[in-house]
Amino acid sequence: MCSGSSEASGDSVGFLFSCSFPGNEFPGVSLRTSSSGTFLQFLAGYDNWIDPGVLWFVAALLLFNVVYVLFRPRYSLPDALKLPSRSSILWFAVAVGLISFLVRLIFPVGWVLHPVGFQLCYFPQYVAFFAIGIVAQQNHWLDQLSLQLGKQFFRIALVMVFMVFPLLFIVTTKLALPMSSFNGGWNGQSLVLCLWEQITGISISIALLSYSRHHWNVSNVFFNTFARSTYSTYILHPLIVIGLSVLLADVSIEPLIKLLIVAPLSIILSFIVGKLTLKLPGADKIL
Repeated sequence: MCSGSSEASGDSVGFLFSCSFPGNEFPGVSLRTSSSGTFLQFLAGYDNWIDPGVLWFVAALLLFNVVYVLFRPRYSLPDALKLPSRSSILWFAVAVGLISFLVRLIFPVGWVLHPVGFQLCYFPQYVAFFAIGIVAQQNHWLDQLSLQLGKQFFRIALVMVFMVFPLLFIVTTKLALPMSSFNGGWNGQSLVLCLWEQITGISISIALLSYSRHHWNVSNVFFNTFARSTYSTYILHPLIVIGLSVLLADVSIEPLIKLLIVAPLSIILSFIVGKLTLKLPGADKIL
């Protein structure tokens, strides 16, 4: 959560990087259009300077952090709150789903707020998770997560994914309802999908957090070494992924094999580059 200017600085650096590096797009455009133009020629006609791409969430976090810092001194959050019960968590998911449904009446799925790349249809859950995360940290809710609670939500997630989700599309197909209704609007499909998203997402989150706390809550030298560079790695990883993809673009092998080559190499090289970036003067203070 927002604990000072360092997080906000890191968010702003990532956002500015993504807004000012058309080199991320140049290789892909060249491959799709079979263009032989140079990078400078590409820049001459480039008009998409503010486009966060996959780093839109950094801009969102920066916005959330700013709002939190502005309002934190005025409104004190309650302390010593117990971890909510299973039913309370599910009702919270339903509430977020209903708010999402109302938001999608105005901002349907696919509507993007330019230039920051926000899909406002999903923002109720982002705001809710950010706020609950602050309360959870202050009241040590993660320490109170039991393995039993995690198993309960894991079962709920299984039902939602393997029963409710297919049933939703079967009913839609049988009744010949338009698939576009899922994107938003005053209809049952949008409402059910909004509720499904929140109940499923929150159930999976709690199940993973609970399992991780009881089984993966360990550290070693390897993970500690690269944990510090996760943020810089994410900011820089598009360069690595695109670069490796371009290198193998003309290699005549099955796409799946290319994926098996590029994916692990991208992860390894991205972490190495992210780690080395932190050694630059001042980088460790803002990333």
